[in-house]
Amino acid sequence: MKIKSTLVSLLAVATLVTTALPVMAMGSGNPYEDAQVGLNYVVYQPSYTAGLALKTFGMHKCGVGDLALNVNYGSGRKYFLLTESSTKNICPLNMMLIRGATRTVVTKPGAGSLTSTQIAVISVGIERAQLNQFFGHLVPRYTAPGSTLVPPILVDPTVVTNAAVSLTNVIVFTVPDPDKWSAAVADPTIVSFTPGGNQGTYTTNPGLKPLKKGTTIVTLNHNGTTIAFTVTVE
Repeated sequence: MKIKSTLVSLLAVATLVTTALPVMAMGSGNPYEDAQVGLNYVVYQPSYTAGLALKTFGMHKCGVGDLALNVNYGSGRKYFLLTESSTKNICPLNMMLIRGATRTVVTKPGAGSLTSTQIAVISVGIERAQLNQFFGHLVPRYTAPGSTLVPPILVDPTVVTNAAVSLTNVIVFTVPDPDKWSAAVADPTIVSFTPGGNQGTYTTNPGLKPLKKGTTIVTLNHNGTTIAFTVTVE
């Protein structure tokens, strides 16, 4: 069918642009934060993705201006294709039309010396209410000059088996084979475990996200070897 072949072509274009230039690796573990470094517009990260996993994250040349972000969530019959670029350098991909898909374009404000951002989303199989949620939960990754960005707490659980963390921070485990670690949290109301692994064009480490103040034990498991890790949320 023509619609199906067009969708395949679109995904092929997305794969091409996301692999044309690798995401900047600044070591934060968040590709949106890493991408913000050096760009002249504000990068926005969706905190709601309708339960769809991040598949690819890349940057591609957009005319004679700054690089544009090209991000894909989900696949097959349900996905988002997100493109971000400066409003002073609109990318042709932002204007792409395709049968069977919905294209939604919004403009988000700039900050400091950074320009405003045009965000275009091509979606398939996504309800309008979910699209509204997507655009309503876009978080700017820009940090104003002079402000303090709290770095994550890096822990090697094979060496250190306890740590304290504030509610506004996270713990990142610096481990080999990040995709082969799992965890059982004794009190899941205090922290939640975030698995690590290959996200397509980058790799994340596993970690813990604080939920409320308290102390709990997290039993980490790596290929059958367990580690009892004590975490205190302050």
